[in-house]
Amino acid sequence: MTASFWTPLRQLSATAFCIAVSVSASLAASQEDAVGFLRGLGNEAVELAQSEQSTQERASKLRNLLEEGFDAELIGRFVLGRYWNIASEQQREEYMRLFKDMIVLTFARRFQDYSGETFEITGTKQRGESDFYVNSVVHRPANADVKVDWRVRCSDRCRIIDVVAEGVSQVQTYRSEYGAIIQNGGGSVNALLDALRTRVNQLEAG
Repeated sequence: MTASFWTPLRQLSATAFCIAVSVSASLAASQEDAVGFLRGLGNEAVELAQSEQSTQERASKLRNLLEEGFDAELIGRFVLGRYWNIASEQQREEYMRLFKDMIVLTFARRFQDYSGETFEITGTKQRGESDFYVNSVVHRPANADVKVDWRVRCSDRCRIIDVVAEGVSQVQTYRSEYGAIIQNGGGSVNALLDALRTRVNQLEAG
């Protein structure tokens, strides 16, 4: 997998969840839901980031946090795109498992780099009936600030469906990179599964 694949995630240290929020009373209820959801997720992530635990322990707790906060099924299927339709049921199941493992383990590693960054929400824009872009800035003491927008869908409950760092959509990046891996592998979904297995094994090895 190419180095460019991981660049957006490196920009998003796990401390991007460390949210310092000032919510205006004039926000509509649905906007308050989206911001309040991120604030709650952030509080949990701060506690996890500041705790002294092994990568494995962090990954276990982070998995629960991400499964609660991200719509992994929707993201994973969108990322695979048209290849979802040609994948067998077994390939789909393994892909979703590896995709979730890769995300969890990657963010768990980022948690090790926590160094007091804060996350400031700067605005909220509605997109459609139930989607919101929550605009934010990650303040990093030792590095330049990073602009991050969270796309949150609030239907039965709020969940993150994309993260956009400095204008780069993480979901679109995954989709492009995964598609390239499959094409370079002769159009076989197994080429992507092999690449994901390798990456997950590398992350688990530390």
